[in-house]
Amino acid sequence: MSIDSSDVYIGLKPSSQWTSARSRKRLVEKISEALEKHAPRALIMFSDPNRGGSVAVSEEPEEVRR
Repeated sequence: MSIDSSDVYIGLKPSSQWTSARSRKRLVEKISEALEKHAPRALIMFSDPNRGGSVAVSEEPEEVRR
């Protein structure tokens, strides 16, 4: 990871205890909307080690995709 990159880990309660979203998809959307207001140029990705894989939410700059 480069010096200008960072990881943030968020531990979630069981989905039955969520109050602001009823699905993972909606939760990711709400978190993304909030983060993009404060860091509009950031590349935001979500991953769930229990489900495998990751999802890019923000568009990656062309040079990052190569």
